[in-house]
Amino acid sequence: MFTEEELTNENLERVRNEVRFCHEMRILTLSHCALKSFPQCVFDNSEISIITRLDLSHNWIDSISPRIEEMSGLKELWLNNNFPLNHLPLEMQNLSQLELLDIRYTSISEIPKEFANLVKLNEMDWRDTPLEKNLNDKYGIAVNDVFALKDLLVALNERSKLEVILGEFLLGEHFLIDADKPHLQSTVDILVEDISASFEDLSEFRLFIKRSGKLLPPTIDHITGNTVNEAKEKFYDMRRDTDRQRMAADVEIKIRNIYFDRIERSEVTELLDSIFKYVLLLEDIQFLCQYAIQIFPSEPKDANGEVIWNNILALQQDLTMKRETALTGLVSAMTQLYPEQLPALILERGKEVAKLVQVQRFATKKELVKMSQLTGECAKIFPPDFASIDPVVVIETAKEIVFNK
Repeated sequence: MFTEEELTNENLERVRNEVRFCHEMRILTLSHCALKSFPQCVFDNSEISIITRLDLSHNWIDSISPRIEEMSGLKELWLNNNFPLNHLPLEMQNLSQLELLDIRYTSISEIPKEFANLVKLNEMDWRDTPLEKNLNDKYGIAVNDVFALKDLLVALNERSKLEVILGEFLLGEHFLIDADKPHLQSTVDILVEDISASFEDLSEFRLFIKRSGKLLPPTIDHITGNTVNEAKEKFYDMRRDTDRQRMAADVEIKIRNIYFDRIERSEVTELLDSIFKYVLLLEDIQFLCQYAIQIFPSEPKDANGEVIWNNILALQQDLTMKRETALTGLVSAMTQLYPEQLPALILERGKEVAKLVQVQRFATKKELVKMSQLTGECAKIFPPDFASIDPVVVIETAKEIVFNK
């Protein structure tokens, strides 16, 4: 394999000819040219920006020139079968027209997160590369699932931007009194990295950053190995308090609507205090708001925290029983359809299907209707072969047959 300077006269002339005349077809094919570096003569062509396809496959290239961004009209880039190639330049993020990228049989193990900017990229092949194993092992992304990869890159790119925002805030404002301390930058870098790693959910990370001034110590001298955990605990406590206050306001509105003109302001405050002595979890407060009409007694004089809590428990138990009854009905219908199968297997598969129509903690009217439809049209919705049951396909079939009618 050769560098551009080491090419044989025959290969060098071929490369130069391809570059010289590529503007006619807007295609530049340099495959099987025994290249071991990116041919810089490509950029001698003044019309480089009109090329739509660049084929550098089946060479021994170890890197791609950052100047490739000058090929602004590029739609297809073929880099496959360049085994020494182990990275792609960040400048490729500027190839805004790129639709196809082939990196098969290379040594590439990572894709720059900035490639999230390649919005037109819809076809990519990374078979037989270290990247294939890395994406599958770390993120469960199947080979050549370009849309899952782009979603990942978008998330990684967003996380990187949030890390920069947090770092700039800590350095420029929060730890201002530590500005002259020699280890400020390294301390902040480590702190930002640890905080980011502790938040898998980007929305939570974003919210933490907004509140970080109240959550982190005022000086780097107070940072310890437990700082991130302590800050996270305070973050979740603060968020629970905020949610609780918001939900308390929602409960008050429900009380005023249900007992309109039949309850005094002071009685509302007293009832709220009584309710929150019994109803402690946010999930239960949300449940109370959702089913307020069924839970609150008809007369305000009969309402107090204990009564309302007991009504919540009774309704939750009732909805749980209705969900179980609906599942029993579905399993019974499936048993008639698959009489040769073990009951335990049918129950397991029935639960998998039922899970896909459960959108809340307890059964809803809509869920129970769908379960009834699944049961009634079981023979039409489920496949004849038990082994072929795919819960997702079952639900999609149900949508076509009964759910949307």
